Amino acid sequence: MVCETRRNNSYGQAGELSALLWVTMGGFIWLTLCSGHAVNTQQLLKR
Repeated sequence: MVCETRRNNSYGQAGELSALLWVTMGGFIWLTLCSGHAVNTQQLLKR
């Protein structure tokens, strides 16, 4: 029982870290896409 709980805890920490990493990467990619889209829109408006 103790071993099972300990394993779940360590796995939970790893899961939280990977989730945080994915959220950070996703946010960075989303910002890059949004900023790139904004630049493209400005260039189109200038024409």
